[in-house]
Amino acid sequence: KTAITSITVTLQNPQITAVIADSVVHKLQEYIIGYRTSKVKEDCAYLERLFKERQQEYYAAQRKYADYVDAHDNVVLQSVRAERLQNDMSLAYQIYSQVANQLQVSRAKVQEEKPVFAVVEPAVVPLKPSGMGLKIYILLFVFLSVSGTLVWVFFGKSLLASLRKELKN
Repeated sequence: KTAITSITVTLQNPQITAVIADSVVHKLQEYIIGYRTSKVKEDCAYLERLFKERQQEYYAAQRKYADYVDAHDNVVLQSVRAERLQNDMSLAYQIYSQVANQLQVSRAKVQEEKPVFAVVEPAVVPLKPSGMGLKIYILLFVFLSVSGTLVWVFFGKSLLASLRKELKN
């Protein structure tokens, strides 16, 4: 909805974290651009093939007309055939010109469909760890072991003794 994507990477090494975050951003941008422009690129590739075919047809009609005119330069009775060849050449040129215009529009549409990205906050190397540090883990385990030992000393021995009594009876 906001068109903002946040990427967070958490690893042990801060330099590797920044590199991976940056690489994920670039890969995601490439994927989104490819996804959004795939249909338009297909249309553009089709129009390019069509353009080349029509260009070849136009050049063939142009050659045929030029060969005919060169061969029948002084002959007056062949004007109907010459006119038909000239019409074929004109029609081939019109189709060629229309496809060329469509190809230019399609190329512009590819650029239009390409999304624009702006990196608001680039990947940075963190100065301090984002999670709990080693000191906190050590303090947590020391606290848990002291707590466990105290519970055992105050309640565990008496509970064990009462359970033995119950089992003997």
